[in-house]
Amino acid sequence: MASAPFDHIVTILMENQGLCDVYVGCGGSAAYMSQFANQNVLVMTWGTTSHPSEGNYISLIGGDNFGHTNDGYCCWGINAPNIVDRMESAGLTWKAFAEDASGSGTCSFNPPRGADHFAFLTFADMNTPARCANLLTTTSSSDTEFLNSLNSATPANFIWLTPNDCNNMHDCGIAAGDSYLSKLVPQILSSKEFTTTKATLLIVFDEGYTGCSNTGGTGECVYASFSGPVAKKGLQLSPPGASHYSYLSTIEAAWGLASLTSNDAGAPNLLSAFGAICTTNCPLATSFAFLPANPSVNSLVTFTAVTTGGILPYTVSWNFGDGGSGTGPIVTHTYTSAQSFTITETAKDSSTPTQTAISSQSVTIFAMPQLSTTFQASSSSPQVGQAVTFTESATGGTSPYAYTLTFGDGGTGTGDPVTYAYSSPGSYTATVTVTDSASPQASVSASMTLNVQALIPPTLTVPGNQTVTAGTWINVTVTASSVNIGGTIILSATGLPAGASFDPTTGLLSWKPSTSQTGSYAIIFTASDSSYPSTPTSKPMEIQVNQAAPGGSNGGNGGSGGGSNGSCALCGIFPKISTSIGIFVVGGLLGLVSALAVLTIRTRASLERTRRRLGN
Repeated sequence: MASAPFDHIVTILMENQGLCDVYVGCGGSAAYMSQFANQNVLVMTWGTTSHPSEGNYISLIGGDNFGHTNDGYCCWGINAPNIVDRMESAGLTWKAFAEDASGSGTCSFNPPRGADHFAFLTFADMNTPARCANLLTTTSSSDTEFLNSLNSATPANFIWLTPNDCNNMHDCGIAAGDSYLSKLVPQILSSKEFTTTKATLLIVFDEGYTGCSNTGGTGECVYASFSGPVAKKGLQLSPPGASHYSYLSTIEAAWGLASLTSNDAGAPNLLSAFGAICTTNCPLATSFAFLPANPSVNSLVTFTAVTTGGILPYTVSWNFGDGGSGTGPIVTHTYTSAQSFTITETAKDSSTPTQTAISSQSVTIFAMPQLSTTFQASSSSPQVGQAVTFTESATGGTSPYAYTLTFGDGGTGTGDPVTYAYSSPGSYTATVTVTDSASPQASVSASMTLNVQALIPPTLTVPGNQTVTAGTWINVTVTASSVNIGGTIILSATGLPAGASFDPTTGLLSWKPSTSQTGSYAIIFTASDSSYPSTPTSKPMEIQVNQAAPGGSNGGNGGSGGGSNGSCALCGIFPKISTSIGIFVVGGLLGLVSALAVLTIRTRASLERTRRRLGN
């Protein structure tokens, strides 16, 4: 990897905005992302491959959408190689993060949108414990787990981040996503991965809905920007026919990996985004960026330095041009007057003798801007009873700010953040009103619509009615499932007869009715889930208990002449006959025996008389 243009890549996937929806240079509205792209590399012809989202994500790591022309494909269904196969074969490491996912590090990994925005779940050969261990969650409010990975002793060569549907602009709009990246990107660029390796950061969108010329794929182009110590500065690229497949062709060309399909094999790579790489005795170089792009009086300005070459570690110092100073790669400063200032950043390395690099820029401080606010919700389509976290922020005016919320159903709240749960399904408009501390006070409001979904009762499956003989076991199992958020199933049974048992964990009913329990029994099974409010489902099952047939193994109390255990010695010899015929046969046999006895007595008497006559 010594000669590779980059040896680490971090990729952040954003959602549903075209290039010129985002980039100010062609009519967009994302101030931070536009400034960031102008300072680094912006690809002007990066095309998408399909609609809606999931096919684009699959194309990015698989080289094709494999017929996935809709969302909702999950999981492990594609039997084809992907970029993970190529990287692991080359001894390269990887991790894939999704904000607010469950099942981190397991094959039960479940991002909030399933596989729609996380294609690693769609490939069959990803379904192994070793690979699932690299499918990781990160907390959307801070991305601590993701940033910890970048600052680990050995950061992975390939790191992927899928933000949640607010941070990625899917639900909460361009301003929310721009704000999210303005906080996260400086932390990425100052991480160990970006200060000790040849790392690059790619921010790209899955799809947009505006066409552009000279692009590949569907003819729509999206914002795609490379940055980091090895990316060029202030460069715009327009390679003909670039697309999501260029993501693969760029990685494959940089790392000497084989193509996956003819799509990535034929896509132009973007290695021209990266400069010539110095590997030994590299001179110290430094530059910096500041945010916001148009800072105002009495507001914080964040300065971020990017230093390369020389010998680590670096020391960075700042002169803010108004008498203020600071140290460290990321610093903040507040200006108290509206005018232009020259900021000077000085970086020094640890070589002997020490190398020094200096970078200067001018910043114009504007008068106090008007009060404005952004308003976000953790879900725009929650279920009834699901907790929704509303997050507000304000800029301009005079801090501190007061936040008042109405949720559209009569509920209210104050502060930031605020958690609320709707009790009924429907469409609601939530509104935040922000008031500043100026005199006189200024206020501004922002609204959003939430579509609250009704809870769905659990599905309960109960066997049909049962018939059992007294003295024998009956075992039946009921099952249930729930699609509700937090829908852990709870099973119960009422009307259980004496001696019966029901296991609510397995759903198994077991009972051996006694001979005194003949009759009909109705048992009611109920399935409820742990969502609030609960939506139980109940179903009945009837058990008919019949008496055992007489003469069987129940002690022979149905017969008249058996032994102590009710057995019949001749039953195997003579065929069974009805009771009336049996009585007739027995009576006939008794008559025959009596007749033979009388005949025998008479014969003996006749012989005795004959003997006496002969004797005389």
